[in-house]
Amino acid sequence: MKKYVYTVIGLESDASAERILSIINSKIIGVNVTANVGDGTITLIIDEQLTTKFNAEAAIAHALKCEGFELITPPNTQKYSYRGDKPTNEKTVPLRLTVTLIAITAVISILFTYVFAAGILYKNTNKIIINQGEYNQPLDISDSLEQVQTLNEILAQIQYDYKDLTQDEVTEYLLKAYVAATGDRYAQYMNAAEYEQFISSNAGETVGVGITVTQSFTDIDGVTRELISIEEVYENSPAMKSGVKKGDLIYSIELDGKVHYVYDVGYSASLDLLLGEEGTVAKFSVWRPTGDGHENITFEITRAKFDSISVVYNVCSTNEKVGIVRITEFDLKTPKQFKIAVDELKSKGCEYFVFDLRGNPGGDLLSISATLSFFLSEGDVIISTEDSQGNTATDTVKAVTCTGNKADCSVKKEDIGRYKDLKFAVLTNGNTASAAELFTATVKDYNLGVVVGTKTYGKGCMQQILPLSSYGIPGALRVTTKMYFSMSKTVYHGTGIEPHEYIELSDEADKYSNYDRPHDVDNQLQKAISLIINK
Repeated sequence: MKKYVYTVIGLESDASAERILSIINSKIIGVNVTANVGDGTITLIIDEQLTTKFNAEAAIAHALKCEGFELITPPNTQKYSYRGDKPTNEKTVPLRLTVTLIAITAVISILFTYVFAAGILYKNTNKIIINQGEYNQPLDISDSLEQVQTLNEILAQIQYDYKDLTQDEVTEYLLKAYVAATGDRYAQYMNAAEYEQFISSNAGETVGVGITVTQSFTDIDGVTRELISIEEVYENSPAMKSGVKKGDLIYSIELDGKVHYVYDVGYSASLDLLLGEEGTVAKFSVWRPTGDGHENITFEITRAKFDSISVVYNVCSTNEKVGIVRITEFDLKTPKQFKIAVDELKSKGCEYFVFDLRGNPGGDLLSISATLSFFLSEGDVIISTEDSQGNTATDTVKAVTCTGNKADCSVKKEDIGRYKDLKFAVLTNGNTASAAELFTATVKDYNLGVVVGTKTYGKGCMQQILPLSSYGIPGALRVTTKMYFSMSKTVYHGTGIEPHEYIELSDEADKYSNYDRPHDVDNQLQKAISLIINK
């Protein structure tokens, strides 16, 4: 912290002093200010770890000038003069950039601190690089801060008049660039909208009409057309309440009075047209297969927030004693949905189970811990973590009460080991990642079931979410902080998990998506069934 004293023209009363304090404290980050009314000066206490003296002066001078005051810098320092609201001195940073950069300097220092802390982990004598060789040197934080300060000075020379960038846009561009430069492949800056979507998705909540879709090429009246096939309609969703059914084929979407045909604009563009904010209306038309053709139906559905479905289940069509449970991700609703799925299939007479994790990208630690508790005993190790300093932590099976949107991740004492004696197989592929790999590794470590399919993705590092609201910046950072391991502490980061039984998906089965692949065509599924029944 350093103190600097400045003269302020217009500082004539207690009210003026309070007004200056209000202006500076509300607009400038990282600066503490005291005002001395008697001699017309203010004292700035500047934390030079968060900003530079130059940036603090520039931002404060501009903010005061806009309110009718004038800041005079001490002798032999840069003097700031203004005409109206726009700086005329060529070394003055525009206010929207200055304030942003002051905040970003603080955020970047934290970002690089986390990257430095998690960048290299030593396990015994083997160096494990989190990003698999993308960088292999720890980052010097002091150098990074100096580079940020240099960037501030460079940006002071650049005029943005040709494009009226908002402060949020500048923040987003700079932070995304810095995050990319860390080399952490899993790091991300999420703007306000992306962060809100992340929170909702992780909580198992979705805004939309409530359908899962895939691309489809279907013969309609002798013409093969590209359409959107509805594969799932979420329970209690707006789509289900409006009568949308699995198997409906979306062929057009209307937006702002204009009709867009899927086979004209394409599948991806059509998906964008279906998205929208809560309370808005999605209007689309479908062909519904009938016995002798297709029925034409148009829906107008108000988008709303609803619980998403991460667990889909059914009785196997080739063996009624086998229950198939597909887990698409581990969000905060998954444990409860998983329990409902298994119990209902057991009530239908299923004695064997296949848990399909193909394409599952992972999810929340609370979710996977609660789900694994169904298969383990109290005190069993679920996950252990380790950072670059060798600090370790272990999460074991225990009764846990969660509240709010995490309530479905609660673990009741009577549910611990609920499915410990279940006969089951796990299906994996190259897109089975993170928490889904922890599930797979735990199954292997405790010899709970058989793993069938292909090698998993290989992600054994953990990310932490750092909200940026305290810095006056919208959104959040997602940064890698630790490595994690299953009970055996086998390192699968960067290498993946080998199944017990390696079998690639057949060409015939690969023609279908995970949503519509017939059970009798799915050779990986059939192999898994034969192994658990004949075990």
